[in-house]
Amino acid sequence: MLDPAPAPLSPSSEAIRAEAAAFVVDQLRQAEAEYGIAVATDIAIGMTGALIQWCEDAVGMSLAEVLEKQAKGGSSPE
Repeated sequence: MLDPAPAPLSPSSEAIRAEAAAFVVDQLRQAEAEYGIAVATDIAIGMTGALIQWCEDAVGMSLAEVLEKQAKGGSSPE
């Protein structure tokens, strides 16, 4: 398991997040166009569940805890 101690954000963290978000949105739009909104919604729900589980397993904190920590000015666990 990774050390959940906070680490400073690298200068590229925001760019990486923006690029990842754009990629996911593009994939969901493609799924919606090809299979419909119901399938795209199911994919989004499945991805959200996977992210929650990964965060708990790899980071040792719930996704809600990580987001709360960031909102209070903390950094992402790395």
